[in-house]
Amino acid sequence: MMRTRRTFHALTPLLLTIAAGCSGDKPLTDANTALAQADEVELYSLEPVQPTEGQGETLRGWKVLGKTVLKGGARTQVVDAVRAGLHRSVGGKCFHPRHALRATRRGRAVDVLLCFECRAVRVYDGDAEGVSGLEAGVEAVLDGALREAGVPLADKPKRTAPPLDPWPVLRSVSLAQRGDAATPAL
Repeated sequence: MMRTRRTFHALTPLLLTIAAGCSGDKPLTDANTALAQADEVELYSLEPVQPTEGQGETLRGWKVLGKTVLKGGARTQVVDAVRAGLHRSVGGKCFHPRHALRATRRGRAVDVLLCFECRAVRVYDGDAEGVSGLEAGVEAVLDGALREAGVPLADKPKRTAPPLDPWPVLRSVSLAQRGDAATPAL
């Protein structure tokens, strides 16, 4: 028993290092650091289908519809929203990015491509690529900054069904739990 404890305690730093390396934090850290320390941040509007050869400017293989250099309050608002929205989960699998940020510092660029359909983020630092997740709510901030700069936006995907509004269900459950006679029928 004593030998097992010593072995575990001796291996703990190694296990923590391996776990940290596999946790997916590196792309998250790279994106956060690049956005926070950038000399310049560009916001891109992307077409979420990969173009054929010779169809104009591309960013990491995606057609660029337009872009703008963010300055002042717009830069702060966009960067803060994206940094707050990044998280460790990997997101979905579709990856149809309609937005991207390029953070440049001292000639080195980090590209952050965002897909709001599956809430996935791909971070490119040179040839290295990482994947992260994204919270909802960031898209409206990016769309607003692009519209304000006169940059066209890609069409949004068509929803097959309207999003479910949970509030009527939650209200009726709450009223039923209280024993309220005015419980609405579902």
